[in-house]
Amino acid sequence: MIEVMSVLICIECNGNFPYDHRIWAVEEGSFACRYCSRTFMFKSRLEIHEIVHTGERPYECSVCHKRFNRKGNLKAHYMTHMAE
Repeated sequence: MIEVMSVLICIECNGNFPYDHRIWAVEEGSFACRYCSRTFMFKSRLEIHEIVHTGERPYECSVCHKRFNRKGNLKAHYMTHMAE
């Protein structure tokens, strides 16, 4: 059996997501992105979002030093080292 994950395409940023990422954005949010018009209720969500614009990769693998833009991506990558 193959499980197929549906992907949503955002009409605002053209990104592909397995969930509606816009649920974190609100029209009158407290924190506004300095690169686009999106606003967020939580500063942490804004910080995660802004990495899309900056290309920053703050998370580094301690084994091979490859860098990632999301902590979850680093964790998934790190598991490949554990399988070796």
